[in-house]
Amino acid sequence: MYILFSVIYYLFLLVFSPIYFLLMFIVFLLTCLFDRKRVVIHKLSIVYAYALFRPVPYWTYDIVGLENFDTSKNCIVVANHQSMLDIPVLYVLPGNFKWVSKKEVYKMPFFGWALWMNGDVAIERGATRSAKKMIADCVRYLKMGIRVNIFPEGTRSKTGQLGKFKDGAFTIAKEAGVEIQPVVINGTRSITANGKWWIVPNKFSIRVLPRISRETVMSMDVESLKNMCRDQIEAEHRKLRPDLYA
Repeated sequence: MYILFSVIYYLFLLVFSPIYFLLMFIVFLLTCLFDRKRVVIHKLSIVYAYALFRPVPYWTYDIVGLENFDTSKNCIVVANHQSMLDIPVLYVLPGNFKWVSKKEVYKMPFFGWALWMNGDVAIERGATRSAKKMIADCVRYLKMGIRVNIFPEGTRSKTGQLGKFKDGAFTIAKEAGVEIQPVVINGTRSITANGKWWIVPNKFSIRVLPRISRETVMSMDVESLKNMCRDQIEAEHRKLRPDLYA
């Protein structure tokens, strides 16, 4: 049954994606000159993100802590990174936002094109100039009232455990003077059978942790802020997946 449904699901995406992205591109051309925040394209991206997950009846969602997400105050969201699916999963969080993604992701058909149309922020790994531009772009968006989402590990975890955090997200938060919203993701690494291509039952878990206030952000140095945030995310991730840390 799983193999048959997987074939149908992949065929659906194969047909739906080019048609939908043609629609997105047309809307982009019609709105890009006056919709500086790309609000319309963001709403269309939400629909596509939902189209990746909602059609699968044996995928479930567990979202806890949305009361910690204060839409009246801007923030930078930091989350652990397990797979490319972390990006569409986090479209469940309310409000307009921009992603920080590796430059090579923008070359991916459909997925990367959507990031480009949304005006998301690209970064070239190992390039100092690119890192500085990324920080400047993120600060500019935050000062426009647009949230920024970033994976502070910088790359997907190979083991599932939380990796080391880089400074970027915390430098941005301090420069923009905004709060930090820690988020924990689990379940995006295990949507297919081990070593196979077909999709299997899975549960996606999202934990929205209490925010780190602006006052705390501004009073701490980057290293201390980074370590505190990482400790909070790892503690919650350990609760979800104690087997990974045994």
